Amino acid sequence: VIKSGKFGQVPWAVTYVTEDGGYNAALLLEDANKSGKTLLEELNDRWFDWAPYLLFYRDSKKTIKEMDDYSRKIRQEYVGDLPFSTQNYWELQQLFTDILFKNSTQDALDLHRTYGSSPAYAFVYDNPADRGIAQFLTKRRDINFGTVHGDDYFLIFENVVRDAQLRPDEERISRNFINMLADFALSDKGTLTFGECVFQDNVGSEKFNLLAIDRNGCENKQYAEFP
Repeated sequence: VIKSGKFGQVPWAVTYVTEDGGYNAALLLEDANKSGKTLLEELNDRWFDWAPYLLFYRDSKKTIKEMDDYSRKIRQEYVGDLPFSTQNYWELQQLFTDILFKNSTQDALDLHRTYGSSPAYAFVYDNPADRGIAQFLTKRRDINFGTVHGDDYFLIFENVVRDAQLRPDEERISRNFINMLADFALSDKGTLTFGECVFQDNVGSEKFNLLAIDRNGCENKQYAEFP
């Protein structure tokens, strides 16, 4: 549909956070079966069974061999021959981030910048919450989860996940996010701004224009591939 160009030409924006995959990977740190063994440890023996479901490619492969080959490939790419453990949890979390969030966000933006005519914007958020969805799900504070799925969203909408009292940098970012969305909805020209930063349009751009937002502010950057 997008390649045909026959879709609504309206200003459009996509986003991801640097460790989006923590929303999924953190659940593997649970001892769900009360066996004294985390799901992460069990994953070592069940990778070929669980990975296609955890990463949502079970129905996209035509044969078991094709599915197993892909499972083997991505495991090798991110952790090599090492067993899954808390020591390489960060690599597993990155696998979830890339496959479930970042890669598809880049693909969608690439289609819109190539076949669309209305502005297409993108930003990446990197500012870990002191208590975010990963800590909420796992009840653990001993692991650095980074900026997990929802750390930006929960600065916009009321929720029970984050600490009620935001940090000063989060209060500033929260105001900027809310103003960004309100102004975008009302804009006649489809411009998008975050604080003092004006988003750069991706339509017709050879490189991806990505607004990087962190606790220190925002900056427009260009990439051949999303970082």
